[in-house]
Amino acid sequence: FGPGDRAIPISINDTEKQEILVKFNQFCANFSRYMFKLYWNDELAKHAQANSNMCVSD
Repeated sequence: FGPGDRAIPISINDTEKQEILVKFNQFCANFSRYMFKLYWNDELAKHAQANSNMCVSD
C-alpha cells in the first residue's frame, strides 16, 4: 500500500498555499456568492496525506 514507485513527494510553502486558496475561492465566487471560503488547515492536510498514502496505485 501507499504511493507507487512513480510518485514524487512534493511540499508547498505558506505562500503557495495562500495562492491556491485565493484562486480556488475566486473560482467558487463565480458560481455562488453564498459559498463559504476555503481556509487551509495543516492538521487536516496531514490527515489527508496519511489517507492518500494508504491508496493502492496500479
